[in-house]
Amino acid sequence: MKNPTENDALEEGLHRSMMQLILTALLLLCFNPGGTSEELDDTGESRFLRTAVALAEMPDQSQTQFATVALTQLIAVYMAEADLARTEAVGSNEQPKLRAWSNAVDQFVDQLLLVMEDIEAGSAVELRQLHNQVVGVVAGERTVILSHPRAQQQGAYEGQVLMEFCSGYDCRQLTAAEQQRTPIPLSAGNFTAEWTFAESGPECRHQQIVVQFISAQQLVHLRALCQQLLQEAETLAAELAWQRRHEVLILWDSLQVSATPHRPEHLIKLNRAGDSILASIPLIYSTPGLIGQLAPWLRTRYQDGGAAELVLEAATLGWQ
Repeated sequence: MKNPTENDALEEGLHRSMMQLILTALLLLCFNPGGTSEELDDTGESRFLRTAVALAEMPDQSQTQFATVALTQLIAVYMAEADLARTEAVGSNEQPKLRAWSNAVDQFVDQLLLVMEDIEAGSAVELRQLHNQVVGVVAGERTVILSHPRAQQQGAYEGQVLMEFCSGYDCRQLTAAEQQRTPIPLSAGNFTAEWTFAESGPECRHQQIVVQFISAQQLVHLRALCQQLLQEAETLAAELAWQRRHEVLILWDSLQVSATPHRPEHLIKLNRAGDSILASIPLIYSTPGLIGQLAPWLRTRYQDGGAAELVLEAATLGWQ
């Protein structure tokens, strides 16, 4: 029978082995592009990838700026992942595994911080397109794959990186077509819907969207509902038009909306290459099938010919 000292040593060895296995799994998850890439569209490349590839031909300063934004976002993602694991560990039957996972993630974050220190110290930065259509950052002789720990959130991560980077850099020169004939989309501003009242019930309309109600009861609520829908539709249309100007392929018949953890925005997946946008569209998200009905209108809203008329029945959508 082993004495207490031997038992302690054995437990410590087992714990160390578990940590090494978990850390290895985490590193494989982060550094193995095959684990996070999604099936690609015929275009083969997301806007995130095309931006990084274009930047790889630009001066070092541009690559460093992009890498700094991408790594900063990645560090925040993994820190949140570690915090989530620690929170879930409280009172859980899998507390040892969750704590071990959070510790492994913390170790990986430490490695990312060292890469950031190398960049801040002046190490050369290089953006590379790796196999399976993923982007890597090379700095200080280390390569970091820009991949979210949860594959379904990769699009949200890439969108956040592009949003921050492109706010201080003219990304149009990297991804836009040489000639653009479509109108420049603007963010949805304040507007007032037009209302008409008839025996069949009231209806509101704006930019070729018509919402038909079966009665005028709770009219204040109906006005708020209509305004919310139209605001979300206009916001989404502007976002999608902006993506099209940057040559992002949009699969209109299969747009998908999902919630994002611990965020008010929703993730709208545009294609199988992973392009996505973040927008706050709670009504569209919570109404089954609505995004599919809106798709033809969204597609034509910013085209020269104007939007196609879309008639929505409130009762069919479950609003009355």
